[in-house]
Amino acid sequence: MRPVQGSKLSVLPTFECVRTCLPPTHALSISIPQTRSYPVHQIHPFLETLRRPFCLSVAFAITATIVLLSSPSALNAAEPAFEFQQGDRVLFLGNTMIERAQLYGTLETCLTMANPEKDLTFRNMGWSGDTVWAESRGIFDAPEKGYEKMLAQVKSINPTVIFLGFGGNEAWSGQERLAPFAEQYRKLIADLKANSDGPRLVFLSPLPQPAFGEPYPDPTAYNELVELYADEIKAIAQSEDSLYINLLPRFSEPVFRNSEPGKYFERSMNLTEVGYLVWADEVLHQLGIHDIDLTHGLPEAWAEVNAQILKKNELYFHHWRPQNITYLLLFRKHEQGNNAVELDQLLELTAEVDKKIHQLAKQ
Repeated sequence: MRPVQGSKLSVLPTFECVRTCLPPTHALSISIPQTRSYPVHQIHPFLETLRRPFCLSVAFAITATIVLLSSPSALNAAEPAFEFQQGDRVLFLGNTMIERAQLYGTLETCLTMANPEKDLTFRNMGWSGDTVWAESRGIFDAPEKGYEKMLAQVKSINPTVIFLGFGGNEAWSGQERLAPFAEQYRKLIADLKANSDGPRLVFLSPLPQPAFGEPYPDPTAYNELVELYADEIKAIAQSEDSLYINLLPRFSEPVFRNSEPGKYFERSMNLTEVGYLVWADEVLHQLGIHDIDLTHGLPEAWAEVNAQILKKNELYFHHWRPQNITYLLLFRKHEQGNNAVELDQLLELTAEVDKKIHQLAKQ
């Protein structure tokens, strides 16, 4: 273990199982008219691997002007409202929408601070491009193997609450694949329950695609399919007597649907940091949490909690999804497999940061 060099934010040890390359620090500025400026504290860069595979980036500072525009959908929470219990182990499972939430930790920070005495723990197992078949998780194996690995990882967490975010990728397959999607989603739910002790489920709808205009594609046909898949997800949630969070009305409003690239969505699909504030705000309201104001971003008093959450996310990410997994666990483990012992050490460090988060939340 050796200290990280070249990063102002990260005080994490560098493990042999984690390879990093550190480009120069840079800044991103987002300007939204007619709002109060709110400086966002620095964030951990570990999920730069999600933007640019196989390379971790140095920490960077973001100065942004942030806005959450009030809307009827945000003010009317879905029923029934969800209540967290003491010591809940919360798992986020799904596609890119779930995975990239780790970049900012907005929702997790809010849920932690809304339940400071409950010692909630959170784990994010999102994976870019994922489906209910776990098609992105096979690495060098078939999707079926990735599905098995996912269930084994879920079992190791034994979550009591699972947020599920699927359907956005499956919708590209069209209406003819809707029935197989629903069938597999129900199988996934059954398998998740079999690998944990009766988790309560929260279903998230997919997101619509914004209409950026040329040269971006017309999203009309895709968004119609997303509506169909979202309706199916709602039906599944109802059959499971579980909460369904419909993100479509909020993100279909003109201010989001017709926004310019880079404000709420980047590359016409993925949420930006500001987009995730809107996302978190909508999820909170539909969970029944109405006393958190994200109009100007996360409260500054929560900055340290958020920083520790990002640190924890980084540690856990390297534990369950190490960058050089080929050398640690797969067909080249004869070369560096001895370093796989560090994966359990990363998990221990993750638990230590959990404790610090709980302490900070109570202050």
